[in-house]
Amino acid sequence: MKINVFYWEKLDEKQKADLLVRAEADISGLRESVQKILTAVKEEGDRALIRFTRDFDGADLEETGLRVSKKEIAEAVAQIPEKVKKAIRFSMENIQRFHDDQKAGPMSLSEIRPGVHAGERFTPIPSVGLYVPHGRGSFPSVMYMLAVPARIAAVPRVVVVTPPDREGRVDPATLYTARLCGVEEIYRVGGAPADRLPGAFRPAVKDSERRRNPPGPELGLLPGQLFGRTG
Repeated sequence: MKINVFYWEKLDEKQKADLLVRAEADISGLRESVQKILTAVKEEGDRALIRFTRDFDGADLEETGLRVSKKEIAEAVAQIPEKVKKAIRFSMENIQRFHDDQKAGPMSLSEIRPGVHAGERFTPIPSVGLYVPHGRGSFPSVMYMLAVPARIAAVPRVVVVTPPDREGRVDPATLYTARLCGVEEIYRVGGAPADRLPGAFRPAVKDSERRRNPPGPELGLLPGQLFGRTG
């Protein structure tokens, strides 16, 4: 892998300006298309989700439906080699230890004046929606990095959305990791339609208080467009 090295004092003004904006991407052109997807899912529900999954991922979910069944999860778990399972458990334990140390007590109080106490009480949000990618590989690490903190925080309802392959199947390693994390509510849909799913525009999935997902051009537009429904 080649690593580019630049010396600031040797650059002209244009080169400096180019470096400062190199990580920026113009995603304004995606705004209209993303909004059309969100509107369609809001108005049509599952029908739109199934249609977009067929269009974007090449998977026909008419028979399987959107939600991953317990049977599918069990079959996926059986497919994973023990060596891979061991590696996932090892890494997940590291994440568990890290976030365990961050966990606050249920309440903290201090006496600021004689007889006067002030403090904070920590309670979990009711639900969270997690996005686990799949298009360019298998990412069980994303599952445990998102789901383990939610479990430690005792969030009552955790919903996962993840793109299927062309056969409509979800990545087995992701499903295995979901089981380890105690996540059972998993839907096979990706991209902008997936981000709308936990936002309650289908009867089976009520509003999520928060969404957590790796960044992407389309997903980067969604927080503003879903403001007020999810955080």
